[in-house]
Amino acid sequence: MRKTRHGLLALCVLALTCLVACGQSTGASNLTVPQDERLYVFDGSSNADLRLLAFHPGGGALLTLPGGVVSQDHTRLYHTTTSGERTTITLYDTRSGATIRAFEVAGSYTTATPGFADATLSPDGRWLALRSRNAPGGQSQFAVVDTEAGKLIKNFTLSGDFELDALSPAGTMVYLIERTNDAAHHYYIRAYDATARLLLDSYVADKSELDDPRMTGYAVARQMDPGGKRAYTLYVDPANNHAFIHVLPLLDAASDLNGPILARCLDLQTREDGALARYYTLALSANGQTLYAANAALGIAASVSLGQGSEVVGLDFTQNWGWDAGKLDQGVLDATRALRPGAALSPDQKTLYVAGPRGIWALDALSLKTQRQYQPLAALGGIAASADGKTLYALNPDMRGIALIDLASGQIQMLLRTPASNPSDIGWLGK
Repeated sequence: MRKTRHGLLALCVLALTCLVACGQSTGASNLTVPQDERLYVFDGSSNADLRLLAFHPGGGALLTLPGGVVSQDHTRLYHTTTSGERTTITLYDTRSGATIRAFEVAGSYTTATPGFADATLSPDGRWLALRSRNAPGGQSQFAVVDTEAGKLIKNFTLSGDFELDALSPAGTMVYLIERTNDAAHHYYIRAYDATARLLLDSYVADKSELDDPRMTGYAVARQMDPGGKRAYTLYVDPANNHAFIHVLPLLDAASDLNGPILARCLDLQTREDGALARYYTLALSANGQTLYAANAALGIAASVSLGQGSEVVGLDFTQNWGWDAGKLDQGVLDATRALRPGAALSPDQKTLYVAGPRGIWALDALSLKTQRQYQPLAALGGIAASADGKTLYALNPDMRGIALIDLASGQIQMLLRTPASNPSDIGWLGK
């Protein structure tokens, strides 16, 4: 039962407004970080104030830009402003803050909401799909924009309650979520061929589930194939003690098919406690060939050898490993209810770091066997590894800062205090 509700946490919603400096505390140390480290942290207590703060972990100025969505490589930001039934789309270079271009399209659209329901990009960032905020009752309206040419290319209207999910590399196939609005909050994944102006009759589903392709639950993480051929989305359904990876092939046209679009659903272990399913997270190897799913609270990790191309039917787990992560009491569960766990690979791709409610576990990336636990008394969220492999940058929601962990000693050598009041994710900027 790989059934979940789409509601992917926003990797892409940004809102920055001024140049400020990173402060730091928790002490002097001999720890140094590479001078060219360029990181970002997502911050905000609500959708309205969610923002991205760019910084150097040794301290430095923040680059500020208005809210929007970012490209897969985090080098471009797409921001919208709306006046009546006209929307201005502005592209920014996230490394310099410079405006790349701005243009206007007819309709009322926004890139400021989290997830992909209202706005989603093609893997290379050229094509931007938008959902209208002012569609008539019982209808859903969409537009596809060429951000390089600076103009609207296609628009279409569908009867029913649809949201955006993903966009193919050429911007010609728009993948959608169709809500059924029933008591169980089911939905379907659909595909719209924008070239043929046709909503495909068949649902997108695993080959084994074509008889019942409905889904429920919510999505908590996504990774994208570097070549733009697939989207890997992690879904959890705590009510049914279930979690799985949904592998969606991003085909460009219905003419590429001999039948329905077949996705792949890979069920993850959840043991007996559905409340812990939410601590799952994803990581993708630098070459895009290995996908990892790990849960630091459950003590479970799995890897998938992905191969190449868009074919997904034969994909399966190549490695699974479980370990004793300790039991979480109700107090810890309550305190970390909003924690967004993270995972990252070391620069040499040999170690997988997984953060969660009890610190960070280091796993051998090949066997998935545990090597070490860092900061077991701290609840840590998103993480990133320094380019020299000596430091982990980990979000510490309790301290409202970014902990710099020396991987040799295992100690927090420094706590960066940025203007972030509610940090939720961290990663490389413009890399």
